[in-house]
Amino acid sequence: MGAQADALLIESEAKRRLADEYDAAQERGEVVGHGGDRVSKVSGRNLAPATAADLGLSKKQVHEARQIRDAEATQPGIVKQTLDRAIADRREPTRASP
Repeated sequence: MGAQADALLIESEAKRRLADEYDAAQERGEVVGHGGDRVSKVSGRNLAPATAADLGLSKKQVHEARQIRDAEATQPGIVKQTLDRAIADRREPTRASP
């Protein structure tokens, strides 16, 4: 596997971990869940759970991380297989590789 493919595999593993950690933080109430913070009775920014933006993430980044995690859960090894297929077809692996 080439350096680009190795980097993409590492990135996909990091995104899977991000999705797991973000979802766990939502379950613990540390990050706002879907629909926002509907339980805080005291107004004030300091007391509300963090948002994706507060953590330096976009909703799109969280969504894409969840997609990768869920794809790997459904079909373990799918990311590596996709990268290997691109290399076998003599295509440079990219994030957009099918």
